[in-house]
Amino acid sequence: MLDTLLKGKRGLVVGIANEHSIAAGCGMALRASGEVIDNIIAATPVGRLGQPADVARSVVFLAGDDADFITGSTPRVNGGEYMA
Repeated sequence: MLDTLLKGKRGLVVGIANEHSIAAGCGMALRASGEVIDNIIAATPVGRLGQPADVARSVVFLAGDDADFITGSTPRVNGGEYMA
């Protein structure tokens, strides 16, 4: 019963990870010129492009028991490039 309460009335928790400036796949960061990438890195407080593992850790967290009360929110996996 507790498991059902934690997952909501319909037994479902919704989560999404919003990534930005990831150095893999088909994202904008891969298609950009060196100067554009340097500007993105300079504007990012952590000082680097994101890696697929950065996004994966967010997804693993959202899918795990520690996030059982987080639903309908969107963590921004962007190194602090923008905050909302």
